[in-house]
Amino acid sequence: MPIAPMPRRPVLILILLCVILAAWPGPPAGAVGLSRDEVEAFYSYDAEASLEAVEVLLGFSPWYREYEVRYSSLGETVYARFMVPRSTESTSAAVPCLVGLHGLNTSSGV
Repeated sequence: MPIAPMPRRPVLILILLCVILAAWPGPPAGAVGLSRDEVEAFYSYDAEASLEAVEVLLGFSPWYREYEVRYSSLGETVYARFMVPRSTESTSAAVPCLVGLHGLNTSSGV
């Protein structure tokens, strides 16, 4: 069975993107990342402040339990989804973890 030819436009776009990325010189010479102390100061919080945390079970499957978690931070309510593997119910073995930081470093004043 003959293999159908690939459309030309996606291939050309892919080649163009590769050329652009290969030619990119990287960040500006004067660009400096934040120090550990600056990052910690930005994300620090008053450990005595009430978070008013709420955890609501949304559902479960044979593999995990899913929760909505919300808490108060600097006058705003922060929402998140939290999934706990069911394997943690019967063992204390380590399980993989993935943390998504949606909105981190956006132009919304942060």
